[in-house]
Amino acid sequence: MPRRGMPHVTTLERTHAEARLLVFIDRIYSAATDDQAWKPALGALVDLVEGCGAFMMVSDTNSKRIQRCDEVGCGPKALMAYQSHWFSEDIRMPRAFLLPTMKPMSESDLVEPRRLRNSAIYQEFLAPSDLPHILALWLDKGPNRAASVSLQRTRCHGPFTARHGELLRLAAPHLKRALEIKDRLTSSSATGTGLLATMDALPFAVFIVDEHGKILEASRSARRHLEKRHGVFSSAGQLRCLESRCDRQLQRYIRGALHPGLSNSDWGNPLSVMRPGQPGPLVLSVMPLEQEDACVFAGRPAALVLGFADWDASTPAHDTLERLYRLTPAESALTAMLVRGLSLSEAAGELVIAVSTARTQVKSVFGKVGARSQADLIRKILTGPAALR
Repeated sequence: MPRRGMPHVTTLERTHAEARLLVFIDRIYSAATDDQAWKPALGALVDLVEGCGAFMMVSDTNSKRIQRCDEVGCGPKALMAYQSHWFSEDIRMPRAFLLPTMKPMSESDLVEPRRLRNSAIYQEFLAPSDLPHILALWLDKGPNRAASVSLQRTRCHGPFTARHGELLRLAAPHLKRALEIKDRLTSSSATGTGLLATMDALPFAVFIVDEHGKILEASRSARRHLEKRHGVFSSAGQLRCLESRCDRQLQRYIRGALHPGLSNSDWGNPLSVMRPGQPGPLVLSVMPLEQEDACVFAGRPAALVLGFADWDASTPAHDTLERLYRLTPAESALTAMLVRGLSLSEAAGELVIAVSTARTQVKSVFGKVGARSQADLIRKILTGPAALR
């Protein structure tokens, strides 16, 4: 599997993959606060990698017992059979446990094909269930607990490809974050203090806001962003963005998340907010809290606003941008700097070119990437296959 970027795909294939990825991101963060949304979210992941089904499991690594398993597309009978018997007998697991987290793995990475075909799990479970092909990934792997997701394909579909592995690698951080949010919110006490302690333990910023953007709670990381004005600030208790355009968009996203009937809300899309003096943007995702969760805030409908500042560490390599989007070396260098958060004039200064030249180059990049603006370009790069390291 290629270490960087995706194998060559057509513009149409890339557009379809990006659209499926955005659907998955929307659904998985909604699932973080809504049990009923997990199956649709896993279904969106299956669609993203063109599979036929999926299992997501949390297991005790000592007893080899499954503590939780979500399934879509495989059927409850297959889930029960694997959970009750085949999980502990799966000959693919010993090799899988040796592989690192967030690394996609197929059956060929885990066991020699002939040995797999001759095994009991293949002959008595995988072949009869028509689930011979797998694309799996560890979301978490500790001394006592492991969480994984595995996508399935039938004989008719054939094995997963390297392109599918790269798409899973791109989706995996969102799945891991959503699962972490869900687990911590579930284990938290139903008090504002307990919820705030849970939010403080998360490795990204979490704001809870009402429909007007008023901050009801903010995690430690979120408060640090507000204090340092890293893209966002608080004005009269309201969450605001430093950029007026992004600020208007954020308020629209919040209203849209809490009032789904509003037109043109498009609240499920990530919002990139520039952070002056910082190496990359703050990427905000907005989602509604379920009413039973919102009741800890005096019954007011509330939304989660998540802020990911570590996305700036995923600035794609120049050769990745050139290969995926057919950019020239000059265009890829300019694009990488814009993704890092530099303005067009700052990037031109770094590259020692005229601003007019930079404008010409970025217009060409817009056309190749399918972006309408600089913010749209950053969103597409950060949420597309170029974000893979």
